[in-house]
Amino acid sequence: MTSAATPTRRKRGPAATALSRPALIRLVSEIDDNGPVQDRRISGTVADLPRHQVRQALAEGQDLGVLRIAKRAGNPHYLLTPAGAELADIYDAMARWARTHHFPDPRSDFLTRTRACCALLSRPHVSDVLLQDTTAPTTGTGPEAEGWAALAEAGLAEQADDGCWHLNGAGQHAREPLAALASWVRRHAPLSTRTRGGRR
Repeated sequence: MTSAATPTRRKRGPAATALSRPALIRLVSEIDDNGPVQDRRISGTVADLPRHQVRQALAEGQDLGVLRIAKRAGNPHYLLTPAGAELADIYDAMARWARTHHFPDPRSDFLTRTRACCALLSRPHVSDVLLQDTTAPTTGTGPEAEGWAALAEAGLAEQADDGCWHLNGAGQHAREPLAALASWVRRHAPLSTRTRGGRR
């Protein structure tokens, strides 16, 4: 992997973790599907979530650069930024992949699928394995072997009789949402690693 790719690899895990918050996924997806939401009506848009989680997600969404506030007809509304609209597309791609491959469970809903996909992709060694240019099997110990083991636990890799790991069909297809997430982080890394009040 090139040195230019290393910072993105290091940020990919924390970014996936930050972007996997349930309330943030719901808000980004709801606004993407239905358009801007008036500030005083935002809680009703995701009425099943606790108010404090919604407010925290709104603050984090602004800190991450995916949500912004603008006035419409004199009332403040929450809108997606261009980065937020891209993120909504990535959430959709994750959910489609997860639904197709019954990840983490055939009965999972959109939120559960998206969160599980983010959690899987937030593991740095998993990302390293999936982003390899070759599909050749890998043996041995160390971080790469840990990545293969995690993929096997998730049902995305299998070990052959010779001890070599191979991605199965679901694992091969997991590269698509990972590539989308990695690209998003690469282009929005200064945003995706910033939090309110300067906390990291």
